[in-house]
Amino acid sequence: MLNGNCNRYLDLLPTTFGDPLWFSTTLYQGVLPEGYHGDTSTTFFCGNVDDEAKKLVELRTDLFYFAVSILTLMLLLLFYCIVYLHL
Repeated sequence: MLNGNCNRYLDLLPTTFGDPLWFSTTLYQGVLPEGYHGDTSTTFFCGNVDDEAKKLVELRTDLFYFAVSILTLMLLLLFYCIVYLHL
């Protein structure tokens, strides 16, 4: 059974036209640790958003993809060490 949960932070704070909107979704299947868990979030711009908010969201996105690329390289190096160097 696939269950989904959407966090409702937008209900807690009043939003105005031009605020960046952040959405987060958590999906899980089964009972952890045997099941699967996934979490994702993204930010959308609605209306005229100021430049500081745009820069902040773009920086967060760039840093996220940079961290994913670094972790990918580290996992490939670990795989190489385990398979070929028998470490």
